[in-house]
Amino acid sequence: MRSAGRAVRLPRIPPAVADALLAVAFAGIAVWERLTPYITYKGGPLALDIPMTATVIGLLALRRVAPIRVLTLACLVLALPSLFVRHDFLLWSHSLPLLIMSFTVARLHGTRIGLAALLLPIAATAFIFARNGQAQDAGSLFWLLPYIAAVLVGARLRRTAAQKAALLAALHRLELEHERRERLAVLQERAAVARDLHDVVANAVSVMLAQVERATRSLDVAPDSAESSVFALEAAGRGATADLRRMLGLLRSADAGDQPSSPAPGLETIDALLARMRAAGLSIDLTVTGDRRALPPGFDVSAFRIVQEALTNVLKHAGPTDVEVRLHFGATVEIDVVDRGPQTAFVRARVPALPVGAAMRGHGIIGMRERATLFGGSLVADPLGAGFAVRARLPVPQ
Repeated sequence: MRSAGRAVRLPRIPPAVADALLAVAFAGIAVWERLTPYITYKGGPLALDIPMTATVIGLLALRRVAPIRVLTLACLVLALPSLFVRHDFLLWSHSLPLLIMSFTVARLHGTRIGLAALLLPIAATAFIFARNGQAQDAGSLFWLLPYIAAVLVGARLRRTAAQKAALLAALHRLELEHERRERLAVLQERAAVARDLHDVVANAVSVMLAQVERATRSLDVAPDSAESSVFALEAAGRGATADLRRMLGLLRSADAGDQPSSPAPGLETIDALLARMRAAGLSIDLTVTGDRRALPPGFDVSAFRIVQEALTNVLKHAGPTDVEVRLHFGATVEIDVVDRGPQTAFVRARVPALPVGAAMRGHGIIGMRERATLFGGSLVADPLGAGFAVRARLPVPQ
């Protein structure tokens, strides 16, 4: 059901069809003008007037194909017969078609050409008046005003259309640039995720090598210890293989560059992260439910980064405010970061208001969503009252 305030867009008629319909309408007007009793002038001989009027009206259907040629030909068709026989210059059948043709020339070619072409209908009209003994009408400026107005209106519409086209082109370029930046942001965030997983895989491989060395040394001396090392090696290998598959599934930037190595963070270090955010001005309330346990390294890093990025966005967009962080551990790790929005007039004046549905659409949301999708999860970020809510659901890999 359409809303009451929504405009109804009518189907667009092709220009050629519109001009053909215009010519048909003027043909009917010409017949009416001939048959109307109160019109004092009846034109010249029918043998001349009918083909002359029909030619001028027919040229209306071609006014956009060759506007200057059409206007020139119409003026000649009306003026040349006056050399041989007297005929009237009819308002609806002759003058108005010339007016529309002059408008079309200015609409398609601009003010200068429109004003120059305006000499054609002016000369033709003055010549017909003079040959008909209407010298007073030929010398009057009153009948010139509609022609001048038609040219000025046509030129104005041309400028308006050109400005609209320029604005649409600029808007298209902005959309392309926005899409390019979005794609670049996705690649950068995927590169960051891949670097995190690279550190996790490298750590897992180091553990595997240590377990192999231990098993090799204990194989003859302590078979039980060697067996446990082999089991640990198998578990580490499976985890590293899963993380490696995820990492290879990402589009990595060729020039991501080397990053300084550091211990991979995880939800076990969440308290240190919250301490840093509290020192920056956030008032954070942490709630942890479920069976908290060790998580796969790559998964743990991604979950930590989601919390970190969500809190960073709160500090960036809302300033010092109250934030609630909820973590639930189960078959799916649930992460909720909810803030109350700016809390002081100073912050409201300093932080620009974000439109509903568009807030926090920066690279942070892209990165969090990429991390959630990497492990088959989902992430939703929406305004909530005066604040914002980020909710991530991450199935724990088995």
